Amino acid sequence: MVELSKGLATIAVPGQAHAGHGHGEGRDPHVWLDPQLTKTYVERIRDALARADAANGVRYADAATAYQRALDDLDAWIRAQVETIPPPRRKLVTFHNAFQYFAARYGLSVTGFIAASPGKEPSARAMAELVRRIKDERVPAVFAEADFDPKMLKALAKDAGVTVVTTLYDGSLSNGPPADSYVNMMRHNVNELVRALR
Repeated sequence: MVELSKGLATIAVPGQAHAGHGHGEGRDPHVWLDPQLTKTYVERIRDALARADAANGVRYADAATAYQRALDDLDAWIRAQVETIPPPRRKLVTFHNAFQYFAARYGLSVTGFIAASPGKEPSARAMAELVRRIKDERVPAVFAEADFDPKMLKALAKDAGVTVVTTLYDGSLSNGPPADSYVNMMRHNVNELVRALR
């Protein structure tokens, strides 16, 4: 077993556990939403495979190098896409707080989120506060991940008078397009974000 994110999760969150992954010790586990940090995953996978199957070590090294180039291309593409969003509109409100690494990498701010832990509904007061913040900061859209029930986010969007997008992915892939690989997932998310925030 290889823990791919060991030592990489450096953004603090409340110590919550949810939906198949935990925020143990108060660290955000969603490291993979930053393609540059994901390159470390590739290195660790390469090294583990080479240890287990030394005869094919060169093959794993070549594949890792090619994939890291693809991640660099993805990173440059994301940066160019985010640049098309006017800076005052580069704000994220999501169902749960999964996009901190993405926001930090690409110059967006996490304005808020509904659930610190999916399955635990926020209070009416917390929802009202988030609606107020969305209005005050003129957040243009709110986002839900495809594998969570968007009901609360849709209600929030209605109260705030903003667009709602319910098709992001953060910890799973789709069966077929649009998010059937890591690169496709990231491209899909960015297309959805840019379309709603621009």
